[in-house]
This record gives sequence, C-alpha cells and structure tokens, in this order.
Amino acid sequence: MAEPDEHAVEALEAPPTTQLWYALRVKSNFERTTIAMLSGKGFETYLPLYRQPRRWSDRTTVTELPLFPGYVFARFDVNCRLPILTTPGWSTSCPRVSPRSRWTRLS
Repeated sequence: MAEPDEHAVEALEAPPTTQLWYALRVKSNFERTTIAMLSGKGFETYLPLYRQPRRWSDRTTVTELPLFPGYVFARFDVNCRLPILTTPGWSTSCPRVSPRSRWTRLS
C-alpha cells in the first residue's frame, strides 16, 4: 500500500482556522473600552453607533451611542480565544453572526 502524502495527512488533521464574526456581550457601558482593548490586541472589531441629540439645561449636544447596547462584534478564530477571554469588560460570547459585508445597512 502506498504511503500517504505528508501534506495531505497534515491537512486532514489540522482544524480549519477561519476567523468568523462573533457578538460579544460586555458589561454595561464598556463597549468602547472593550473595542479599544480588542483593537489593541490586533483583532478586527466593529461597534455600530448612532447619533442622538441630548439636551441639558444650558446646551444641546449630539452624542454617539451603541446601536446594540451591551454588545460588540469581533472577528477571531474560536480556537484561539484566550486573548478575548482576558479582555476587560468582556462578559460572554454569543453565536456566530453574519459576515460584515451584510452589515452595510447598519453603518
């Protein structure tokens, strides 16, 4: 019987290392902090924001608020998630989400 090719055996044993988008649940008001920390660690992140006017007694300003409060989106390999788990503000991860190319309607 012929010996299998070494590269073919490695390809069968190695799990796929595709990076998918995940929604990450974060602590209240930690969306921007978590995004900054994940970006600093080299992850591709996304935090959809919307503008809302806020009125105080002496002025009105426009603030940017998260579209999905308590959630941020990050793209990573689920097999190498330790840096995600050690990020301040992180709470839990959620199922895989759609590719970012479908998010253009949110921007």
